[in-house]
Amino acid sequence: MNVGGHRVGLVAALIALTAVWAGCARSSRVDAYTDYAISAARHRLWGEAALRWEQALEVDASDDRIWNNLGVAYEAEERFDEAVRAYAEAVEMDPDNSHYVRNLRRCERNRDRTASIGDAPEFDDDESVTNASKGADVADVDEDEYNDGLDGSDDDFRRPRDGR
Repeated sequence: MNVGGHRVGLVAALIALTAVWAGCARSSRVDAYTDYAISAARHRLWGEAALRWEQALEVDASDDRIWNNLGVAYEAEERFDEAVRAYAEAVEMDPDNSHYVRNLRRCERNRDRTASIGDAPEFDDDESVTNASKGADVADVDEDEYNDGLDGSDDDFRRPRDGR
């Protein structure tokens, strides 16, 4: 009767089972955060989407798709420096992904353009209405541009790489 050998085998099996369970639980949390972020982004709740993608990255920071989607959320909120950092992380992980490179370049242009504009002038209420009606420099924003940038997928958003 080899009782010691059975204990070692049982302990090894329990350790392996715990590692598998922890990996599944981790994967499940990333899925939950990603699903919630995608839903929020589709409803243009960019702050909520960014928060959930940040939480997903706390669990698994190695997914370039999450970094890219976080960049899109930051950019939609005009948090350009944070967006550039998120896009740059995605590009570093997958430098051949043209969507990531394009998102990074677009965001850098938007950040630079916004920085060059500076603070908007102050107007009296009547004056601002008059200037706006004359077509004062008002940028047209294609709201779908942000959805198009989200990982370049057909359905706007992508799940993390392992098929989730």
